[in-house]
Amino acid sequence: TVPANGTISDTGTLSGGVNTPTGTITFKVYGPNDTTCAGIPVGTPLGTSTVTVNGNGTYLSGPFTTVGPGTYNFVVSYSGDANNAPAVSACGAPGESVLVKATPAITTVASATVPANGTISDTGTLSGGVTPTGTITFNVFGPGNATCTGTPAGTSTVTVTGNGIYMSAPFTTTGPGTYNYVVSYSGDTNNAAAVSACGASGESVLVQATPAITTVAAAPGN
Repeated sequence: TVPANGTISDTGTLSGGVNTPTGTITFKVYGPNDTTCAGIPVGTPLGTSTVTVNGNGTYLSGPFTTVGPGTYNFVVSYSGDANNAPAVSACGAPGESVLVKATPAITTVASATVPANGTISDTGTLSGGVTPTGTITFNVFGPGNATCTGTPAGTSTVTVTGNGIYMSAPFTTTGPGTYNYVVSYSGDTNNAAAVSACGASGESVLVQATPAITTVAAAPGN
């Protein structure tokens, strides 16, 4: 599996040939999501790479840069020669499919400073996904958990229905200190998972105690 616009390749191993097989091996890649390897237009692969055969062994295609998320299928064919018949792999054969995923980003903004026992929340913006589904989970750690380790103080999960803005459920703080949010997107078939870093910009909320001051004025001369 590679991210969208990543580079994929294929390896073919020729075996069983006699008298030092010659000819060529051709690698054709189809996709994304061309499950029959028919090509678009029909008969046209997205990419082709041909190598010269000089015996049984392993041959590597050239690199191919993907054009979007989805499943890409390789079809590999050996031309044959005077002593060896041609051979071809099937579309969708085991090991011949590559999953390419979009790499969405998630940016977050937590609520402003609140008094102790106040309520905080977080907003996450998912962008760069290709018709994303799945979930976004908001975990809040604190107070004073600067590494966001252990069990979160609170968790809320929302369903993703595309790129956009999602909001956590409210969380009631338990005391003064700094609370940190970590927000994660689950990913789906076409989109890779994404997660914000602990202590990322905008992801910390300061909760302050609210002390009281009482005063007693004295009479003049006292």
